Amino acid sequence: MELKKNNGIKNLLKSIVFVVVFSLTLIPVNRIFTPNWTYNADSDETGEGNRYRDFYSMDRDSIDYVVLGASHAFYSLNPMQVYADTGYRGFVLAGGFQPQTCAYYWLREADKYQDLKYVFIDASSLVKDFHRSESILRNLLAMRFSPLKLQAIRDCSPDMDVTYSAFLPLYSFHDRWYELKKEDYVGSEEEAWYYLRGSALRFFAKTDYLTGEVGSTDVVKVNRSGSGDISTEREKKELSSLEKEYFTKSLEYCRENGIELIPVKFPTRSWNDEWNAEVEEFMDSLGLKLLDLHDGEEMGINWEKDSHDNGRHTNYYGNFKTSEYVAEYLKNNTTLKDHSAETDNAALRWNGDLDSYVTWERENVLGRLEPKGQIYQYLGRLAANSDKYLILMAGRKDVTELNDPLSDDIYTLMGMENGFDAEPHKSYVGVVDGGVPVMSYSNDRRIEYAMSWKDEAGKDYELVLTSSGDAAGSACSITVNGDELSFGEKGLNFLVLDRKDGMPLSRAYYGTDSDDKVIFKSENLSAEAAERMNSAPVLAEGEYTLKDSASGDKEFSVTVEDAGNGAVHIRDKDSGAFLTPEKGSNTEGDRVVFENTAGLAASDWIPVPLKEGNLGFFSLYNGYMLSTGDEAGSFKLLSYNDGNKQSFQLRKAG
Repeated sequence: MELKKNNGIKNLLKSIVFVVVFSLTLIPVNRIFTPNWTYNADSDETGEGNRYRDFYSMDRDSIDYVVLGASHAFYSLNPMQVYADTGYRGFVLAGGFQPQTCAYYWLREADKYQDLKYVFIDASSLVKDFHRSESILRNLLAMRFSPLKLQAIRDCSPDMDVTYSAFLPLYSFHDRWYELKKEDYVGSEEEAWYYLRGSALRFFAKTDYLTGEVGSTDVVKVNRSGSGDISTEREKKELSSLEKEYFTKSLEYCRENGIELIPVKFPTRSWNDEWNAEVEEFMDSLGLKLLDLHDGEEMGINWEKDSHDNGRHTNYYGNFKTSEYVAEYLKNNTTLKDHSAETDNAALRWNGDLDSYVTWERENVLGRLEPKGQIYQYLGRLAANSDKYLILMAGRKDVTELNDPLSDDIYTLMGMENGFDAEPHKSYVGVVDGGVPVMSYSNDRRIEYAMSWKDEAGKDYELVLTSSGDAAGSACSITVNGDELSFGEKGLNFLVLDRKDGMPLSRAYYGTDSDDKVIFKSENLSAEAAERMNSAPVLAEGEYTLKDSASGDKEFSVTVEDAGNGAVHIRDKDSGAFLTPEKGSNTEGDRVVFENTAGLAASDWIPVPLKEGNLGFFSLYNGYMLSTGDEAGSFKLLSYNDGNKQSFQLRKAG
């Protein structure tokens, strides 16, 4: 009997050990097989993985508000920009096709870790059927295991597959074994730089067609009477009873816990006035007022430029405008406090991440939305210091695709008497020595140009430039004493030498790819070369008097600050406000004003040298030139494509 009892205990212990070991093994295996869903500006991935993982890394009780709802929410609002403008801390916990059921449980989950004051909930799912298995699974998997998650799985799952997968991800993802990568085991490198606090920014615009509404599932019944008259009747779209139930639960939870719920309809053309009216009627019945932003008019959204998918969602521009609007809304309608000057751990993280975000934002705007700004910045620096450089140019394929009146003026200042006079589709080589043109030549055939050159110290160099136009092959090179130093890529290639001692300073090229996307790349060729190039900016930091070079109607006392990437901030000397397109505008003719913004990319200007020592200012944010406005003492945005250029005189103060 005693032996049987001992064997029973041993078997029980073995079973317990097996369950423990199996569970400990299963946890990391589940994590490895579950997709990371990491945000990437170059892909369609919106970041349901790192959005929620980053939320759990936030300091406790450091978040003032959260944003819930469908994809319109994370495409429309950037909490980091709101923080830059206000010092208020927020986080977007929205998800693709997130229904009100999931929003309710994420509200409760967020409140477990944060002392929430406000919550925005997008109204999309009240009208549309968002109970899609894959999307709901993404919403549920990231939630930490707890009794609340068990309730969420029970109430949110549209089918048993989602239920099983939410408990055991291997159920759905066991067949990913053949596509596992290093980041599935150790995490993605992109995870480390995620500063967006749940937002998803798309740095391109796409509008294939313009209609009043896109993606509608409504039906219009058309009738023709005996007399030939046409009449229409639109089916009434009833709000989902389940979604109404869970939105009401969210409201009740907020009222019980001292949180103010703000219902919102973020900008989208995948919406209509009939739906809006029904949502507003529902909100009225709950004693709420819908923050209606759906048509984008309040923010000045231009659907031709401010969407990445034909109006269904906003892109970076639309997000910027909406975030600026929400920042103002929070300033004027809440009692939140500015955390930006605090010194605790949460403040150190937010301020550090903001600095990193500003750099990341600028690089993406410059590299993806307005890449020509990089070209003007590079050419402008060469032109402003052309007396110091030997500038060598060689083309591969067509080198004239990106030529425009502004760059033509810069080439003239660089020393090319007739501007950039290369001929379309032909081979091309050019040489400017100390601001003096040496060679500018095009030909249908491949060009090889060899020259001897002495630096100012008297040292000799043998230079060979090779170019091939569209009909002459693909050879392109710039060699110095037999060493290839250029990129040799499609487009116009540069190599810059220091006239003082012949040091190779920089190489670059610009052109277009197979999708006609602008490509630019530059590289300083050594640490000392970088120091020399960076020591000669087009416009140095300091205090200046700024005025229109044509009329000189009004002078402005400004402070110029280096913003990085060759851009500057222009600030009013007295108020410290930044010269910025009003409300994040990206439309020609709109006003440019001094605003108390946080110095994000919208406030970045690339100084471009123009004739007679004057400067033009190219907006890194929207690609327009700064111009004087229609009223005295005002500014506006100006296109340069038709040869329009506005130049300014800057005189050093004192």
